[in-house]
Amino acid sequence: MRTKAGEKRIIDLSADIIEFRGHSCLFATPLGTTESRKLEPIIEELSTPVVQAQEGLLVVPLIGRVDGSRAAQLRNQLLNAVHTNRARAVVIDLTGVPKIESETADGLIRSIEAVQLLGAKVILAGISAIIADTFVGIGARFSRIKTTADLQSALEEAKNLLSAESSLT
Repeated sequence: MRTKAGEKRIIDLSADIIEFRGHSCLFATPLGTTESRKLEPIIEELSTPVVQAQEGLLVVPLIGRVDGSRAAQLRNQLLNAVHTNRARAVVIDLTGVPKIESETADGLIRSIEAVQLLGAKVILAGISAIIADTFVGIGARFSRIKTTADLQSALEEAKNLLSAESSLT
């Protein structure tokens, strides 16, 4: 948006498609600072979704850039979800993440370790060559973390793990 003086300004908008005189139109209204602040927690929660795929299984599909702030948000949501849902398996899908910085990779490993302390097994899916190199670069150990090439393989692995656990009880 440009001000009357011609300066460029970035503003937050709320937009929706509406019908106007028989035509679909984009209707946008600027959000004030108060509205933007109200939306921040919702946006944060949606940026790190933790989905219960079935009883005992959580899936975390990550897409886009994962920085330190988003990794911390993920850790909080994931630990709460594992505890609340009594999850026994967690699949973290990195297929949609192009790369991560070393500090973020370290934070992700610490989050995985915290999840394991709560009793859940973690499966990492879709690790790219760049992300694999970052994990190796920080000295990450994957002896207690299962990895798979893709989300489908991870879900199959998690279901096998859950069925093996239930057959033991």
